[in-house]
Amino acid sequence: MSASEQPWRIPYGVADFIKLRKRGHYYVDKTHYLPLLEQAGRFLFLIRPRRFGKSLLQSVMECYYDAVWGERFETLFADTWIKAQPTPERGQYLCLRFDFSAVSSTPAEVRESFEAHTRILLIDFLDRHAARIPADSAQAILSEPTNARRLERLISESRKLGLSLYLFIDEYDNFANNILVNAGREAYRELTHSSGFFRDFFALLKE
Repeated sequence: MSASEQPWRIPYGVADFIKLRKRGHYYVDKTHYLPLLEQAGRFLFLIRPRRFGKSLLQSVMECYYDAVWGERFETLFADTWIKAQPTPERGQYLCLRFDFSAVSSTPAEVRESFEAHTRILLIDFLDRHAARIPADSAQAILSEPTNARRLERLISESRKLGLSLYLFIDEYDNFANNILVNAGREAYRELTHSSGFFRDFFALLKE
């Protein structure tokens, strides 16, 4: 059997669309849902049990909507539904994706871990979009003291530059739920209901 005839591998646990396509994994095409998601409004909430492909769907959306991946659209989306009928929003955004599964769920460490993790992701985002976000704007964003302030500054700078952002949050409740289970209701309530960094972060997104 030649390499081209090798059967596609089952991508169990693979949530990175680029890796999936590069490695020739089997992919159940769900790109026909993208136009429907575009019509669903500004805020999308994906709720499904674990291992139902939520993270992979976000990765697909990031590859489709992010301007950085525009040059690789033909390759990444070969043989998919959306390849034959792309929407006007393809490649029109700068996509910033947070994955909160990496944030510590220890109450004493959660804020520092949250700030450090989101800062690393933001630095990667700014590096990836350096051709569109000038160095002085990037520096102004990173100079802010908290993630909420940095995100607020990013939104402001993007508007000045005429850029549109698409924000993804994966495992949004991961560390909060772990705190509820391991540290109790009071620690959970302090994180999610009091005036604190986590609440401030999500309050900013509603504006």
